[in-house]
Amino acid sequence: MSNKSKKILGGIIIALVSIVLVNFIVSKYAKSAFKTNARTEMERHIDKKTLEFSASVNGQLVLVRQMMKSPAIVEYMINPYDKEIKKAAFKEFEAYSNSFLSKSVFWISKANMEFWSGMQFSYIVDPDNPDDYWFNMTLYETEEYNFNINYNPVLDTTMLWLNAVVRDSNRNPVGMVGTGIPLTDFINTMYSGLEDYIEMYLYNDLLEITGAEDSSILKDKLNVTDRIPFLTTVDNVPKEVVSYSRRDGEYVLAPIDLVNWHMVLYTNYSHKLFFKYAIRPFIISVVVVLIVLALFLVIVNMVNQLTILNNAVVELSSGNADLTKRISMKSKSVFKIFNQLVESMNNFIKKLQEIVSEVKNARNDLDRTGHALNDCTDNTTNAISQISAIIERFDKSISTQTESVAGTAGIVGEISTTINSLGNMIMTQTNSVSQASSAVVQMVGNINSVNASVTQLSESFQGLQDKTLNGVHKQ
Repeated sequence: MSNKSKKILGGIIIALVSIVLVNFIVSKYAKSAFKTNARTEMERHIDKKTLEFSASVNGQLVLVRQMMKSPAIVEYMINPYDKEIKKAAFKEFEAYSNSFLSKSVFWISKANMEFWSGMQFSYIVDPDNPDDYWFNMTLYETEEYNFNINYNPVLDTTMLWLNAVVRDSNRNPVGMVGTGIPLTDFINTMYSGLEDYIEMYLYNDLLEITGAEDSSILKDKLNVTDRIPFLTTVDNVPKEVVSYSRRDGEYVLAPIDLVNWHMVLYTNYSHKLFFKYAIRPFIISVVVVLIVLALFLVIVNMVNQLTILNNAVVELSSGNADLTKRISMKSKSVFKIFNQLVESMNNFIKKLQEIVSEVKNARNDLDRTGHALNDCTDNTTNAISQISAIIERFDKSISTQTESVAGTAGIVGEISTTINSLGNMIMTQTNSVSQASSAVVQMVGNINSVNASVTQLSESFQGLQDKTLNGVHKQ
């Protein structure tokens, strides 16, 4: 595979890894941000709306409790047919009506079972009718007051009813009074300020939906689990605020203690929310990936520079380096120190090349000197040989002369007297010759000593020459 192909493949791998890394960071952070923000938003809404609802209902409850204890109203519940009592009670009802949110009150006397609402007679309550189940439940199963939501077909309206039991002096139930809180206003209040991606339902202990953005579903008394099946798997009547995190979204459940209801808020994990929370982590992750890639490229550049320098040092240490070459980087390093190192190494190689060149030149000069010394030694040896030959001939001549002198000794003896002076001269000459012979022997010894020194010098030069050649070969 060519270097270009390797670079392309490496680029593709880095791109894929970067995409996977960015996707992982974005998904992880976006989902975490979604969960945190969705849960925080829903819990904030629960706290706010619970307080608003409690404040609103508490105000209505205070008025209802005052109304149920009014002496005129209690007396009317016992004697609904007495006109004077009825007149006084109706003034009370009208005064209270103007104080309620719905601007109306309702009441039922157990004595005549007439249902009055908005100061108008509506219908006769039938306790045995399933639609009027709330009457017996309130009158005989409630200590003071209760809440219920139902659709009244006679009034053609769905209301949150606040029902209070009216009792006589013996604590016996004689009727009920109350008011209705219009669900339209109530729901608008509960849903105002709620983000459009949050779904919310109110429901009672029977899991019947008692509050929804679409108020038309209230009259059908749908089960909240039909809208949010997840509630069948958890405690759907919590005593405190609880949160659940699932793959499909976030859930928060909370009690509404005042009316014994419950509230569930649900946020679906949608692509819209993903992109909402993904923008920031996407930018951050891209920046992180770019920084990582930049660091990676810097590290790769450093490794390449160090590898080139290491190879150059290894080649130099092997003794087989080509000193004519210089270290060359394919690209400039982002760190000046590498550029300085390359320049220093090249200067070192250049200096080393100059030193080796000088050594080679010195070796050549030494070779030439050695050859000259060899020639000189040869000439000296030849000269010494010639001197030795001359001395030998001279010695033979002296020996011959000595023999001649010995042969003529008798004759000389005979004429010694006559030529005594000549004998003395011959003795003198003989002593001179002996002295000359000693000088010649000494000269021969000196010549042999010179020859030995020359031989030793030749051997030393030969060793120096061998070491020089060995150093040249190592270069």
